[in-house]
Amino acid sequence: MEIRSLRGLRLRGGKRLNSPALTADGNHARVDSFVSLGVVGSALVVALGAPIADPIIGVVITLVILKITWDSWQTIYRATATPAP
Repeated sequence: MEIRSLRGLRLRGGKRLNSPALTADGNHARVDSFVSLGVVGSALVVALGAPIADPIIGVVITLVILKITWDSWQTIYRATATPAP
């Protein structure tokens, strides 16, 4: 639960302070929590007798990581591509 609150704090703080680096860091923390949850979920499903779930969950985790990476890249790009006031 602490990781989730820190992640939210980073994301909110990054948006409030208009800090692309802090927002990207919050997104990175979000990826870490999704990956951890996916690994535990995959282990549980495989232990319950559905080994096909492991590669499926792996693909889902990969897609989530790619989506969050894309969002972070866009945030950083917008911040560096726009001229300073």
